[in-house]
Amino acid sequence: LIGYVEEVLAYYSSLQESRVIFTITDNKTIGNYTAARLYEMHLMNIAQRLQYELRSSGSLAVLFFDSVGQSVDKLLKDAWHSISSGSDYVKDYTCVKRSAYIEYSHQSPGMQVSDYVAGAIGSYIKAHASGRQEIYARGIAMFENYVNPCLRRNPQDQAIIGWGALNVPTQNPFKAWLTTCLQSEL
Repeated sequence: LIGYVEEVLAYYSSLQESRVIFTITDNKTIGNYTAARLYEMHLMNIAQRLQYELRSSGSLAVLFFDSVGQSVDKLLKDAWHSISSGSDYVKDYTCVKRSAYIEYSHQSPGMQVSDYVAGAIGSYIKAHASGRQEIYARGIAMFENYVNPCLRRNPQDQAIIGWGALNVPTQNPFKAWLTTCLQSEL
């Protein structure tokens, strides 16, 4: 299975227009946010980056969420509805479809690819956080070889933070740690 995952990530990273944008929260220092508000903040950040990324091409992004369960699915749909109906400072999402869809990852190759990307990102971050690179060696390699090259970057300075990797909500110590993490090699 791990060989298959690596093949899929290699193919994904070879696509001319593949981009990765991810959001991350340090749950240890998050503060008092409801799950609904956290989902909304994560989705708002992703939607803003999609709008900025796609506006010059006239392309359209369609959001699919991996089904987690009825209550979380409802939170995600409600959060997306709130954002897409104009509660955000981007008043008109012309490049992001207003509807969001729930998919089951075991039935959707696209959702499986996003699971593989998330797994490589998670492995890389866990390796940095734990200092136990040997445990995450394969995931680190997949991140460095296939995911990192696809992370959305600032065209001027190639920065990833704020472009392809977003700390939500912004927690400055964690953001600094994440910046160091993504700029270093393991």
